[in-house]
Parts: sequence; C-alpha cells; structure tokens
Amino acid sequence: MRWIALILLVSSCHCRQPKRGYEPSVLEEQTQDASPTLTQYFSSHDDRDCPSANRWGEGLAEQMVQIAQTVQMPPWVGIRAATCVTQAYGDQQKEALARWVSERQWAGLGRAVILELSQVEEALALQLVEMALVGHLEEFAIRHLEQSVHEKVRTRIIQHRTR
Repeated sequence: MRWIALILLVSSCHCRQPKRGYEPSVLEEQTQDASPTLTQYFSSHDDRDCPSANRWGEGLAEQMVQIAQTVQMPPWVGIRAATCVTQAYGDQQKEALARWVSERQWAGLGRAVILELSQVEEALALQLVEMALVGHLEEFAIRHLEQSVHEKVRTRIIQHRTR
C-alpha cells in the first residue's frame, strides 16, 4: 500500500512541473511566419514535385529563395527549395542562383543549382558555369557538367579541362 501511495505522490509531483518543449530559434520563427505551409511542404519525406504559383500564390519564387537560405533543418528543405527555384524560376532569380554558385557559404545550394542547369536557358547556364569554374565549385562543375544538355556548357568544360 505504501508503494502505491509513493507512486501516486511522485507521479502527481511530476505532472505539476512545467514541461519544456522544443522552442524554435528566431530564424525558424521568421521563416515559419513567412511561409509555414511551404516549409512543411519541402520538409516532407515524400518525393514531391515543385510547388506551382497557381496553388501557392504570388511571390512563390521569393519565398523559396528565403526558405533555401534560412531553413537549416531538416537539411533537405533548402536543397529542395533551391532545386525548384532553379527549375521553375531560374530566369527570374538569376541573382540568387549566382550567389549560391559563387559564394562558399551557399556551397550546398550551389551544387543543387549546378545539378539542375539543364533546366535553365543555355545563356544563364553558361554564366553560372563560368562562376563555378573560377570558384570553390570548380571540380564539382567539371565532374557533373561534362554531359550537359547545353552544347556551350560542354564546350566550356572541355576548354577548362585542357588548360
């Protein structure tokens, strides 16, 4: 009988203590405020298509750029967002793509851009390749763009290799 009383006493004391749960960082709160459902969409473990402006509304490209640059967990969220920006809005988000390819702090996003260069116009692809070849993504670009769908990109990679 004493054991039952002791168990009830301990369990009732434990329930009265405030529970400490996960507290999002300021950066995560800002991102969640900006587009919580879009962040959740990219967080899914399911293999999903890129979101469309018809369903997600105006400013989708800017929201995806923000998500790519701010959401750190789960790690695939930023990569998925950068991939979708490259595939669907590469011509509108040239500055973001150039930043991701040229600046070391965005190396993961830059790699995602390079892997999706077949989805952008050849002129933009060539500009991004030029940036990659003089920066930290040189070896990655050479390795992954030898078989590019863009003839000028393939030619530039061959020229760079033979230097």
